[in-house]
Amino acid sequence: MMDEMKRQIRSWNSLEQASSLTVSEKVQEQLGKELHEICMLSYLIGREDVVARFEEMKAGEKMLRFELHPLFALKDPESTVVWDEPFEDAVEWFINRGVMTRAQFDMLSDQAKMKFFTLARVDSQYLIERVQAKVAQAIADGITQREFVSQLDEMFQALGVNPLEPWHADLVYRQNVITAFQAGHYDALFDPDVAEFFPYLEYVAVGDDKTRETHQAMNGQIYRRDDPIWQEWYPPNGFNCRCTAIAISTFEAERRGVKPDVERPKIDGVEVKPDDGFASNPSHAFRTLPE
Repeated sequence: MMDEMKRQIRSWNSLEQASSLTVSEKVQEQLGKELHEICMLSYLIGREDVVARFEEMKAGEKMLRFELHPLFALKDPESTVVWDEPFEDAVEWFINRGVMTRAQFDMLSDQAKMKFFTLARVDSQYLIERVQAKVAQAIADGITQREFVSQLDEMFQALGVNPLEPWHADLVYRQNVITAFQAGHYDALFDPDVAEFFPYLEYVAVGDDKTRETHQAMNGQIYRRDDPIWQEWYPPNGFNCRCTAIAISTFEAERRGVKPDVERPKIDGVEVKPDDGFASNPSHAFRTLPE
């Protein structure tokens, strides 16, 4: 996308041509395809994470809790590698593992495809508008076409589409990958065949200097799996949120003498809430079209 936009800008005769800036359907489709595939695999990994541990329990192991998949290990928050195999081969492996049926996968995949191709179009328009705003500012500052073109790399880096400083890509790419993984986790944990063995969920925050105060307040809170709070406070609960919800088995609940929380934490007498736009469970967020 960035290269295509740079080519157009370099071909302009003047900065007044900014209104003609566009992103081709081919580039948008490629971005949508990449987002769709990476997020579907992340969803499957989330489901498989639960299935594998449930099988351990059925085999007689007194498993205590679900730990987070290594992809999202807190020690490596920058990881973006999901699967090394071709997309269809990876999907087939998960289906053979019994993570979900082919029919279930195809139905969800079709829904997700609409979301991520829409997201690609929305993101393309977002970047076009940001570049056009930069052009308008350049015109106001008396910058020439040649000077503007010479600063293209710096401008795109500032917009977050340069690999050296990918804050924008982070929001679009990693946030959707994390949400997809948590959606897979959520859907599998709330499957009736699994849910009865894991009656409680515990909210776990990282607890470092990047952890938001509200998220830290939720750390260690344990609620029943069917408590309405998980419709609002199941991670991720904000951009780049590294929190997770750990499922507590009947074995651990008995060992720890778990008594679930009823009230939600407060800060200065006010109940804590997720970040704006994140007060829903990841399964819902995964299926919701971008605005």
